[in-house]
Amino acid sequence: MNKLKKSLILSFMQKYSELLIGFAASVILARLLMPEEVGLYSIVATIIVVAHMVRDFGVSSYIIQEDELDDQKLMAAFFVTCFWSYSIALILYVNSVDIAGFFEREEIVSILNLVIINFLIIPFGSVSLSLLRKEMNFLALLKVNVGSALFGAVVSVSMAYNSFSYMSLVWGSIATTAMTVLLSSFYRRRVELVTPSVEKIKIVFKFGSKSSYIHILFMMVSQLPEILIGKFFGMTNVGLYSRANGLVKLFHMGVMQGIIPVLLPHLVNRMKVSGDIKPEYLKSIGYICTFSWPFFIFLALMSENIIEILYGARWTPAAPMVTWLAISAAIVSIYSVNPHVFVASKNIDLDVKNQSISQTFSLLVMITASFYGLEMLLFSIVISRLFTMIVSVYFLSRAINVGYTEVCNALFKPLSVSLICFIALYTLSISNMILESSLFIGTLICGVVFVVTWILSLYLVKSDMLDLIAKK
Repeated sequence: MNKLKKSLILSFMQKYSELLIGFAASVILARLLMPEEVGLYSIVATIIVVAHMVRDFGVSSYIIQEDELDDQKLMAAFFVTCFWSYSIALILYVNSVDIAGFFEREEIVSILNLVIINFLIIPFGSVSLSLLRKEMNFLALLKVNVGSALFGAVVSVSMAYNSFSYMSLVWGSIATTAMTVLLSSFYRRRVELVTPSVEKIKIVFKFGSKSSYIHILFMMVSQLPEILIGKFFGMTNVGLYSRANGLVKLFHMGVMQGIIPVLLPHLVNRMKVSGDIKPEYLKSIGYICTFSWPFFIFLALMSENIIEILYGARWTPAAPMVTWLAISAAIVSIYSVNPHVFVASKNIDLDVKNQSISQTFSLLVMITASFYGLEMLLFSIVISRLFTMIVSVYFLSRAINVGYTEVCNALFKPLSVSLICFIALYTLSISNMILESSLFIGTLICGVVFVVTWILSLYLVKSDMLDLIAKK
């Protein structure tokens, strides 16, 4: 078995284990917490996600792409991470009352003041995790991430059961971070505690200023819908959106987070060897869309059934949100690996321009749409993702000489597979079989038929996915 396939298997084992743990915890928590309670934590989580992008400051990408990584550079990366982590913790603490005032919910103060503990401890684990990824030590990453996810889930569920309300989610996140720091520090290779030179720190800052700008801008726009919903449409709708978004993100957590940790180091290594990563890029988007598009089709058509089975009837108003988010996520699948291609090909300046244009457009469209109602806001997310895809491929063409025609050709087979799956599922969903069955049995029948149809369609269109599966 080649190293890439072995790494992918370990990475997928990790992500599916995390996904199973998180999924089980979310199902239990949906029955212990009300949508409004979930909404309160989700609002803070959106702010924290953006803050984490600032905290990382591109250090993770710097460590992975750096060709000659020594202890001096590692300590410089650690120093930069500490600087940003503690600065953000202080900013959040000082501004917690103002943030709570913006959303008109005083509970946000206590959530923010507690969740900043993560920023105080995470620098001691983030560099270690990046080092494990660079070395492609996915067995260690499996142990670290699964162990911390399990610990955090147990804490959240236990505290929710004992009536700690939304604070159970806060303590769960802290528990996850603490366990991640402990385990990642244990499994990484030994690093000498040396004082980094000013020059090494400047190198990290120079790379990080571009990388972090890209990630911060991207995450701000990604988290913007929840902030707008919280401001204009209430915490209950935030909770519903969070649940819908979490369901759509199952693909990202179960597939993309299994691919990306392997893909970036692989592309960097391929760039060193051949200097051309266009074939790898085209294969990657073909594989991803062959998985993702059928998944989102099933999710969109069966959203109400799935939500009621998993979370209960009180969460079914989230079903229309799932449909809009599934469409936007299907578009994102086309350009989801592009940022990593920019990094691997050392064209991060092009990605800065790409993100500046696309995310500014998305920001303006979503803010404008929020004044016309919740459904218009959801529709604007689809429009913004479509625009981002077009702009991203344009700038990627300048980085690795790939054109729109080549991208469309790479997506022809995934599109064919998806259309076959859509026809089969739509036909089945409107038939008497599903209407006469119980909710669970009917959804299960659709799911089994859909998976069988997907597998058969791979053979029918002679998908490249079959070559990947057969490759040793």
